[in-house]
Amino acid sequence: MHGTGELTVSDTPIKIRILMPGLGFYEREVQGQDGDYFVTNEKGHVWWLDDMANDGIQWEFVK
Repeated sequence: MHGTGELTVSDTPIKIRILMPGLGFYEREVQGQDGDYFVTNEKGHVWWLDDMANDGIQWEFVK
């Protein structure tokens, strides 16, 4: 983890693809730890993965 708070696998940052119906998608790097994971947008707004799922926002891990 190297103290950065990033969720990593083999030192490779994990990204998700956020699906926007009719608008396409965008990808963000996942941050956080201990089950509390989030992404930020270009304005610095935090989006928690659990909240996005609860709000019906579709996302998937980028492989």
